[in-house]
Amino acid sequence: SHEAEMQMEGRWSGRSCAQPKGRDNRRKVIHPQHQNTQLFFMLVSALVEKFIGLTARDVYIKRMIADAVTPNGEKFCKLFGMNKITESTHSSSLYEVQMIPPQFKKISKKVKELYDCYQAVYDEMPDLFTE
Repeated sequence: SHEAEMQMEGRWSGRSCAQPKGRDNRRKVIHPQHQNTQLFFMLVSALVEKFIGLTARDVYIKRMIADAVTPNGEKFCKLFGMNKITESTHSSSLYEVQMIPPQFKKISKKVKELYDCYQAVYDEMPDLFTE
């Protein structure tokens, strides 16, 4: 399971990969009863769809931070390619991954779609995403 709070940092650009859909929900958590089920994969897919949808407004997530509060949450963070950055004050682990240029793992077709979109945007305008 991913039991994590997502904190997003966006940047503006001139390219869109999809049309926006729905409202923004930044907190994503899975109850233990539903961990390791299709619900988890639906949630990940919905989050990725949200990120793709934001590109229609020229909003790109530069990096993502997850608060892994369970061993399954840590497992998912590692599977996605996130790096542990610190322990939290509430006995969990904080993970981070660079989204653009993409450094996350293509763990599904939908995540590969996001990866390819972000890579194309970065290739087109790399200076926009450097600090």
